[in-house]
Amino acid sequence: MTFPSLNDLIKSYSTTFLLEQYIYKKDEYTQEAINIIEQELKNRNIDSNQIEEYKKKGVFESLDSNDIKIRRLKRDDFIKLEGAFTQTDAYAVRAMFEQENIPFFIDASLEYLPVINEQKDSHPIKIFVHKDEKDKALAFINEHFDLTDGKYHIKYSDIKERLSSLNFNEIAHVDLEKAEITEVKFSDEEKDLIIHFGSRLLKEIDEIESRQEKIVFFFDNIEHLIKILSQNQYKLTKADLMTVLEILQIYCRDDEFDKTAEEIARALLAFFFGN
Repeated sequence: MTFPSLNDLIKSYSTTFLLEQYIYKKDEYTQEAINIIEQELKNRNIDSNQIEEYKKKGVFESLDSNDIKIRRLKRDDFIKLEGAFTQTDAYAVRAMFEQENIPFFIDASLEYLPVINEQKDSHPIKIFVHKDEKDKALAFINEHFDLTDGKYHIKYSDIKERLSSLNFNEIAHVDLEKAEITEVKFSDEEKDLIIHFGSRLLKEIDEIESRQEKIVFFFDNIEHLIKILSQNQYKLTKADLMTVLEILQIYCRDDEFDKTAEEIARALLAFFFGN
């Protein structure tokens, strides 16, 4: 079983995310990862003078990678939202804020990268928003979440929305690499559905990656998954189950995504994220 290289992973991250990590949390990365990040920033025309300027002023930035535009924001002007989020819900908030151009950062974002020294994915996720956008951010948060005992709980259970919010490049997969065997089994109907979507993805991969503008993280595991699900007796690893989840994410807006697919997705989200 193979995974994308560090180069592929780092290339998939936004410039904003890379600069945040390189400037403020560089000491948490391995030297190999630092070298790759430096090269990727160079490829994006971010030179040392710009980086030093950001360091001096303690700023976050927004960049258009094609036509670089810098928006400088002081780090101290970011306010922590009152409650914390689960890992899955933090992905949904991240997607929401990026779509609405709300400046923010996630203080636990490093915990889901496979290129740092330690992995910690058991802590609540805290999100900070710029003070000038606080009211706008809270309006979106309050529309979709309830705050109880210091934690935000999502109001709706639309599986398609939850699937769409997942970013497989940022989900920690150290445990997945251990090929831990699970006791998860699928019904014949569920297996047929997974094999069907998996086979479609093998044929449509170029179109899918072009439309998404990012790699399919678990693509190299799809043929293996189809092979073992075609057998009467099989055992699935956590990586196999995450592959199923990514396949379902890709086709969650497809006309063939039915109630069976929703139930598989719901169960896998609960399996991995506990909600």
